[in-house]
Amino acid sequence: MEHGIFSQWAPKYQAAGFEPRPIKPGTKACKLTGWNKPDTALPNDIYTRWIDTNGDHGIGLRLGTPMPDNTVLGTLDIDVDRFDEVARSMLDGPICGRYGSKGAAYFVRVRGAGNTSKWVFNVREVGGDTTHIGELLCTGSLIVIPPTIHPDIQCPYRWIGKPLLEVNPHDLPIVEV
Repeated sequence: MEHGIFSQWAPKYQAAGFEPRPIKPGTKACKLTGWNKPDTALPNDIYTRWIDTNGDHGIGLRLGTPMPDNTVLGTLDIDVDRFDEVARSMLDGPICGRYGSKGAAYFVRVRGAGNTSKWVFNVREVGGDTTHIGELLCTGSLIVIPPTIHPDIQCPYRWIGKPLLEVNPHDLPIVEV
């Protein structure tokens, strides 16, 4: 198998306590059965097998990874550029996020998530129209991260602020749900 993004970056994210997943080229998804299970529920050699068979794929992270302070890894995923600054202003901590083609996704620690995978945010605008602005993604969700190629714009996702591997996870903002 040709080596690429997943084979290069998955071991680094796994060593840092995250749960990387291969992202099929040309998509924003992991197409492997059981990707949404925590690493503890997968075979011990799963990363070796994934690197052998999917090393040329992009990389994503399974969200909901437990953190030492009883929070889980999540993202505040803003889909509308004009609400991005509002989202940033609500986060207390270092900005660590990624940008694809619109909006941004910011890494956070989520407290009180249970088994809920996402919360949807909509805004009712003047005149009564409702606009979907994003989601808080959590347990069992997936986020594609740099340097994976975004399928719509054919450019790599890019980091906003510090890359996740350069941020102490204990410093990520906490979102209470």
